[in-house]
Amino acid sequence: MSPILITYIVKKTVGEMRMAYQGSKGWYIAKLKEFGVNRHPIELRKLELYKTYEVRKIYQQVLANKKQG
Repeated sequence: MSPILITYIVKKTVGEMRMAYQGSKGWYIAKLKEFGVNRHPIELRKLELYKTYEVRKIYQQVLANKKQG
């Protein structure tokens, strides 16, 4: 096997995860999914459909709820 193929197989099996830039929409969505939030709490639509500022608000609400209890 070639070294490139071996590297690809290792990365696939280890599950290398690429993280988005901190503060970007993708970063907020990844963090929300770590908390188990996949959809908007009220409208129940996917988080990916919303603008960054709306996803950021949801993230801040989740953090506030987590700190309270």
